[in-house]
Amino acid sequence: MKLTKEELLESLRAGLARIPDPRRHRGIRHALADILTVVVLGSMCNCDSVEETGDWSDDNSEWLLPFIKCPHGLPSADTILRVLAVMCPKAFDEALADWVSKFRQSVQQGQQRQIAIDGKTLRGSGDRADAKRPAHLLSAFVTETGLALMQEVIDAKENEIIAIPELLERLNLKETTVSIDAMGCQRAIAAQIVKKGGDYLLAVKENQPTLYADGIAYFDWALAEKHPFDDVPPPVRSASSTDAGHGRIEERTAHILPTHKYLSTRRDWKGLAGIGIVESQRTDKLSGKTGGLERRYFIFSDKAMTPELLLRQSRAHWAIENGLHWTLDVVFREDDSQVRTKNAAANLSLARKTALNLLRASPLRMSLRRKRSACARRPERVLEAIAASI
Repeated sequence: MKLTKEELLESLRAGLARIPDPRRHRGIRHALADILTVVVLGSMCNCDSVEETGDWSDDNSEWLLPFIKCPHGLPSADTILRVLAVMCPKAFDEALADWVSKFRQSVQQGQQRQIAIDGKTLRGSGDRADAKRPAHLLSAFVTETGLALMQEVIDAKENEIIAIPELLERLNLKETTVSIDAMGCQRAIAAQIVKKGGDYLLAVKENQPTLYADGIAYFDWALAEKHPFDDVPPPVRSASSTDAGHGRIEERTAHILPTHKYLSTRRDWKGLAGIGIVESQRTDKLSGKTGGLERRYFIFSDKAMTPELLLRQSRAHWAIENGLHWTLDVVFREDDSQVRTKNAAANLSLARKTALNLLRASPLRMSLRRKRSACARRPERVLEAIAASI
């Protein structure tokens, strides 16, 4: 059944109304859900700061007021900032996740095959003069659809190891491959993913020195030309791909090996099915100059892993950099934001991620930047995006 404009926006407001209001009851002039609704819609309409959100809501008050019942007028930028500063980001995140549950239903049912987890520092949220460290956000991202799922707010990048299990606990991982960079290559994290019905693809570097050295020795042994008759390794399976773009050619080759008695650390990692290498080399099209060979190691739990799949998944993991982090910085100017008040930066980032999800669902055939401008010019475009996502 097609929803009316009022029903579409009321669904958003009702979802946000579930968030506990952290403010003292006395003196409240605007409902928390109304303020947060304005913030989310403003993020879709080219607002990159609380000041721009306040200006946009004033300019579009005739459109907003029929469904946002603000007897004292729409909230000012100062009011928006004060509320975002004291509100719990996790409560905001969970409310937004519940609201777009239909949008995420395919992920919840395990139809989406890969979730990438990575962190991003909100550089403008720090203040050296006050010794305030910038906020660091850990995000989950569906590589196939470009959907930002959830986030955890942490004090610094080195605390990702603590935050990753908390984020994983909130996700449905059944029939899903979770890819994480070397920071998340931890035994407990691997065990948690397997326990929740998922598979892991973890990058291996020197932060796991025993596993890293063991993997290199295992591949060197398996790739050796000759072996004693009673010491034959399993066959190495390989696949290659070539991509051209941005003035260069990149050749990538993946090799995988199943677990074997020669891999001494195999019992330390729950569900370990094998180890893989991805080698990449770039050649400049104009000069013909070839760069050095880059080699990356991975461990995986998927028993159906193939070298072709390893090539796809290892590359898809970095979609979180381009599809989420880069987009937030370039399209939403997140790194330029100087908001430093308590939880405000993290909550604004959540609003941007929600806006990004909704804009990607919009039927408009144009870039995200143009979609935001189109929504700012004609707020009805916001309704089209929401209708396409729920």
